[in-house]
Amino acid sequence: MGARRINPNPISQYRSYTRDELCSKLDVSYGTILNWEKAGLPALGGSPRLYHGAAVVAFLKQRNSSKKRRCPDGMLYCIPCRDFREPAGAMVEFHHRPPKPGYLEALCPVCSRIMRRLARRDRLPLIMPNVDIQSGASQ
Repeated sequence: MGARRINPNPISQYRSYTRDELCSKLDVSYGTILNWEKAGLPALGGSPRLYHGAAVVAFLKQRNSSKKRRCPDGMLYCIPCRDFREPAGAMVEFHHRPPKPGYLEALCPVCSRIMRRLARRDRLPLIMPNVDIQSGASQ
């Protein structure tokens, strides 16, 4: 299983935490905290080892943001394949859901499953250039 994004919200920026407190607040193992320290999580030192909440939150936000990938134009994300793919047959359906943004729907050329991507109607030519976009019924 790959690394998951840890939610930094349970950590208060205004207090310090021991390793055990971080483990229980973030639902991670003791070894994970040690690995984060090797990766750059600053510790206050002393015994027991303390970590300032603001430093932990900043470290986790930076770590989480580095894992995000923006979907390239002309592609949708296929969840089963876990990769960006161009739609099969260059055909995409747009489902409008006012007042929310609509979504694009297409078939994956590799696994033939449905791929979806949120999109606004006015940005369709920018998001999916050179692709035939059909207007589908909203659900």
